[in-house]
Amino acid sequence: MKTETNEKNRGSADAAPRAKAPRRGRRPGGEVSGRGALLAAAQKLFSRSGFAGASLREVAREAEVAPALVCQLFGSKEGLYDALLDHLAQEQRVQLGRIDELTREAQAHPRAALEGWLRMLVEIGPALSDVPALLMHEVDPGRAADADPEDGARFNAVTEKLIHPFRTASLPLIRRALDAGVIRGSSPELVFSLLMGAASATLLAPEIAGGARCADEDFRARTAEVLLALVLR
Repeated sequence: MKTETNEKNRGSADAAPRAKAPRRGRRPGGEVSGRGALLAAAQKLFSRSGFAGASLREVAREAEVAPALVCQLFGSKEGLYDALLDHLAQEQRVQLGRIDELTREAQAHPRAALEGWLRMLVEIGPALSDVPALLMHEVDPGRAADADPEDGARFNAVTEKLIHPFRTASLPLIRRALDAGVIRGSSPELVFSLLMGAASATLLAPEIAGGARCADEDFRARTAEVLLALVLR
């Protein structure tokens, strides 16, 4: 009778729901690697909560891996952040190549090139909004003189690795559009900043525009059309 009772109790325990444990070991071939999953989770959480607001445990939970894997692969939270910036810079090369093509097109067709550039900004959607989000989390005009210097270092790292290369590639195209009278303004740098700000802010908080989602292709297309209508002569 005791054996039967024990078997029943064991069966009940086996049937009880268990908490989802972090993934360990190798992932199946078709799945994202642990490194890739951690970078994706870091991009999501750092852009949402900033470096200070996202813990390594939260990143590991989002990636469905053991927290120890973060230190094993990246060494520290700072190492993970730096690896994320390098990963985003690598992905940005696709856009930089496209901007080079549009800049060559701008010599003969400045209006079409600028339209293509602005549509590209909106089309890359969430990736575009994540970069300004990372940057803005590190902006603190009231930072005290004795604040952690690493805060400023992260701001500089986002700027140098992600913002400056995009701006440097874009300025010749924008300058050509200004010279041709395609758009209003006199400063390529300010035009770049204002258009980037308008596009990224709209995609970062699409709720302000009526509750749309930045992943919605129709919303992104309408955003591009409105921005073009605002800046083109």
